[in-house]
Amino acid sequence: GQGNSVKVAACSDILYVTAKAAALRSVPGDEGEALAEVGLGDEVSRSAVCDNNWSKVSVEKNGNKVIGYIQNQMLSADIQIQPENDQVEVKADSSILDYPGRKDGE
Repeated sequence: GQGNSVKVAACSDILYVTAKAAALRSVPGDEGEALAEVGLGDEVSRSAVCDNNWSKVSVEKNGNKVIGYIQNQMLSADIQIQPENDQVEVKADSSILDYPGRKDGE
């Protein structure tokens, strides 16, 4: 059969994942096989940008280099998680919400 094609432009930069969880895919599209999971703040090395709003990236996972594709909207040049060195004191138990109206894991 005849497949879809995308145009690709080479580049070289370091980006950070902005999604809570995302899959690196085998091809630049949702139909690609999931090769690895990345999460918020993970550093990836981008080697190409596709004209369908996907990027070719590589990441180290369990000592192995994984090369795959991720949507551009899930990447940023800015680090999403900043280290915090201030100490805090817990005064009472509380429920932490990931999203408004949902407890963690729901």
